[in-house]
Formats: sequence, C-alpha cells, structure tokens
Amino acid sequence: MFPRVREAAAAIAAGCIACCIACSTQPAKDQTTPQRLPPPLNFGFYEQDGQRFDDAGTRGRVTVILIMTTYDLNSQVVAHRLNNLMHSFQPRINVGAIVLETANYAVLLEPFRHSLGLDYPVVLADQATLQGEGPFGSVAQVPLVLVLNAEGRPLWRVTGPATDKQLEMAVRRAESSVAQH
Repeated sequence: MFPRVREAAAAIAAGCIACCIACSTQPAKDQTTPQRLPPPLNFGFYEQDGQRFDDAGTRGRVTVILIMTTYDLNSQVVAHRLNNLMHSFQPRINVGAIVLETANYAVLLEPFRHSLGLDYPVVLADQATLQGEGPFGSVAQVPLVLVLNAEGRPLWRVTGPATDKQLEMAVRRAESSVAQH
C-alpha cells in the first residue's frame, strides 16, 4: 500500500514541477504598457462675480476640484487643506470648489469663501450636477475631491476628508501622468 502512495505522490510532484516549468516559460506581460486614461472632463460654472471656472481655463495644469457643501465640516477642512496645497504648488496647479447647494444659497458663497480665506474659485453647482448627471457623475457623499491631469483627465477621486499627504501625492502623480501618456 505504501509503495502506491509514494508512486502517486511522486507523480503529483512531477506534474506540479512540469506545470511550473511550463508556466515560467510563458512570456511575461509587458509591465510598461501605459494604462488607458479616462477622457478629459468638460465642465463650466460661473462665480458670483461672473468669472468662469471651466475646463478650458484649467487645461495645461493639474486641477484639483472639491465638490462640497458649505455646512459640512469635513468639506470645510478639505477646502482649507486645498488652499494650502494650492499655495505650495503655485503656480503649477488650479484649485476650485463646486458647492452642491441650490441657487437660493448663492448669497452664502462669498461669505463662506472669505471666512475660510480661500483663494480659489468657489462656484455653485448647476442643476445637472446637483442631480448627478453632470460631468462628475453621481456624488453620494461630500467632500469629494477629484484630481485631473494637465489634459483634464480624472486620475484620482476620493470621498471624505482627504489628508494633506494624500492630496500632495495625487497632485504629484497627476503632474507626471501627461509625460507617461
């Protein structure tokens, strides 16, 4: 009985070795093949003073977009972090915030921006964006941060209070993505 078990074990071992050898001779997948990037986002919103925050004005630089509400504390924290990030990467990046509130709250945008000391555009979302049909898709939770490369292609998306380190790393990756594309 034992010789048959030994023979079976030897046959299984030989089969495993043969399989490993066969698998190791297969060509490896090319790890340098670039990933296909999503298409550039097309967006356009107006600030209270009539200035436009849009894709045409942001192309050529990495752009960080915060989708938020004025009453959400996490949105306020991220808004402040993005202001610091913008100053540390200035003039290499654009930053803008899109507020998911209805038009009757437009009067709050400038006091909100001023109270947090934000130096970037803060705009009100349009109806399509409020309904989840805009260029950013459905926004189930705020804050939502998107990082677009210089071509306007979204490379990073995170919901919740992104840390300074996460934001900086996402911007650095976006800066290098155009060269790799």
